[in-house]
Amino acid sequence: MKKKYFQLIFLMFIYLIGYILCKYLFSVGAPLASYTAGWLFVNQFMYTWVFVIVFSLLNKPYTASFITLGCFLGIVIGQVIGNWIKAINIQNIQDLVNDGILVTAEQEADAHLHYGVVPIWFIVILLFLITGVILDHRSKKKKSNLTS
Repeated sequence: MKKKYFQLIFLMFIYLIGYILCKYLFSVGAPLASYTAGWLFVNQFMYTWVFVIVFSLLNKPYTASFITLGCFLGIVIGQVIGNWIKAINIQNIQDLVNDGILVTAEQEADAHLHYGVVPIWFIVILLFLITGVILDHRSKKKKSNLTS
């Protein structure tokens, strides 16, 4: 019982530190401004901690830990892959313009879309959630085999 609450407090501490670091380093206007972090802050992504609390209280330590890890790694992965996709799309539009092909405003606007949050961040969170659930299931199965 104490272990469950210790883990919950530890994960909440990790979230708090991660929130502070992301807020002051990666949000809009910060030294290392990031579209993904900025979007997530505006749209209250920190509510993912609710899932951490629920899974911690349900004695699912791997799931709670992996959600925490996936949340912050998802920001980094989403930013890197989102920037890469955006750069490719912009380069494709520039190549069309350089070849004399007429590009619509809609095509140009679409090229500037950043895919760091939807779907990349959500996919990373989902993959980490699934991994945590599998590890919790295996851990429970292993414990039941040891007690039998």
